[in-house]
Amino acid sequence: MKRISILIVFLIGATWFAPAAGFAAGPGDIWREPVTGMEFVYIPGGCFMMGSNATRFLQPVHEVCVDSFWMGRYEVTQKEWSALMWRNPSENRGDLRPVDSVSRGRVEDFLEALNAKNDYRMRLPTEAEWEYAARAGTTTRFYWGDGTDAICEYANILDASKKKVIRYAAIPFPCKDEYSTTAPVGSFKPNQFGLYDMIGNVDEWCEDVYNEDAYKLHAVKNPVNYTPGEYDGWVVRGGSWVMTEGRFSIASRNAASDDIYDTTGFRLVREADEPERRRH
Repeated sequence: MKRISILIVFLIGATWFAPAAGFAAGPGDIWREPVTGMEFVYIPGGCFMMGSNATRFLQPVHEVCVDSFWMGRYEVTQKEWSALMWRNPSENRGDLRPVDSVSRGRVEDFLEALNAKNDYRMRLPTEAEWEYAARAGTTTRFYWGDGTDAICEYANILDASKKKVIRYAAIPFPCKDEYSTTAPVGSFKPNQFGLYDMIGNVDEWCEDVYNEDAYKLHAVKNPVNYTPGEYDGWVVRGGSWVMTEGRFSIASRNAASDDIYDTTGFRLVREADEPERRRH
């Protein structure tokens, strides 16, 4: 716990800047992607306990270790998407809002266009990287604690202001975040790594194929699952602007088919200056 506390204090006081070429990156450093202007935060590698005992789909809780990587500070915005793609597909329009209604296949098209213009490889985060970055050294249900009293300070979720646009019966959180659908990225408080909207706003595509038993198949080092389970689809993480309380937490994971949803977007990872990982 002492090491985690020191890391959090260091991150809060870190200077935010774009490291020059050849600079040895450290926690809190930011790199700006030159084509779209996307900002990436350096996430130092480490180990954590992944999963939860809340449901069997999040079990077993197991140790996972990930290498250092750069994580998108924000979800990819419609402005950033439009810098490379010919059409903005989003249902909830706004340049600084996250792009939504993008299928997993269209995200791959975006990545192909982006990587063709860069010296570094960008990709979707594995769900292990996603959970490690979202937890940011914490072990609680959310990165601000176990309770939901402060959720409207940190996340764009289903609250009283959204009931007019929701077509199904749902009990909103008892607070107001002032946004009826998606919010401009960075509108809420970040986690301890300086990442915004890791909970709420839009669900985020991950690299992994969804498998209910994926955690039983995980390697300890940099796990990623490409083995399909009973249901087709890919992992999505983080919840969206229609998220209700239920059993939701940082550990929650869901499956989505390769389709479009106005509640789904993505953020990217830039691999650290290390050899590209290969699928096996």
